[in-house]
Amino acid sequence: MTIRALVAVGLVAGLVGAAGRAEAALRVYSPIVEEGEAEVETQFDATGDHRAAKTGGMTANVSVGYGVTSWWKAEVEGQWKRDPQGAAHFDSTSFENIFQVTEQGKYAADVGFFFEYEAVSQRGDHNNVTFGPLIQTEFGANLTTVNVLFTHELGNRSAAGMGFEARVQSVWPINDYVSGGVEAYWQPGRLGAFPLASAQGLRSGPVLTGDVRVPGLGKVKYELGYLMGVTGASPQSTVRGVVEYEFHF
Repeated sequence: MTIRALVAVGLVAGLVGAAGRAEAALRVYSPIVEEGEAEVETQFDATGDHRAAKTGGMTANVSVGYGVTSWWKAEVEGQWKRDPQGAAHFDSTSFENIFQVTEQGKYAADVGFFFEYEAVSQRGDHNNVTFGPLIQTEFGANLTTVNVLFTHELGNRSAAGMGFEARVQSVWPINDYVSGGVEAYWQPGRLGAFPLASAQGLRSGPVLTGDVRVPGLGKVKYELGYLMGVTGASPQSTVRGVVEYEFHF
């Protein structure tokens, strides 16, 4: 326990230091919850584009989570952000929850539910509630995960209606440490008021995922993806990544 605690503290310090340089937000969530598993994680994403209004955006998230029961994982997350052509700042604190609805492997698909409350730190901005189903299924060696998420804005400058987005990741194992595949992020807008397809957000591209086990200490999981803008409303390129340390106590 002492060694694990030291590793966790060291990783948190490293991730906080990295957060000022990177960005994170894009992620496909798994519906699977493991009771008693703690995790320390950072996510990042950064955009590039020939258009000044869409290049240079970055986000970095640092979070700590725990599998409270066999069906509920809770997570607290801090987010740093830099808008295109803007300055970096601490953006928000979030409380995330994943509820595993079905027993893993019992049905054709594993189903969960995601709920997040995001409290923003910038004066004049609005808070958000995001929720929706998480679905994961296996076809032979393939693992495909789909997220369908809805967002409702609260407070200052909040917009009417509900935002919608869908995320999908499909990977196949390459060896014991790496899986490769594709993923896509579709952000069409608000329900009932989707703009033309060319004005909707859609990014897709290759992704690598995997984990490395450290005997007696837990495991390190990672993701690295490169997304290309499919529509004119999307950044031309986005690099995103996740590094996560998991252990039991």
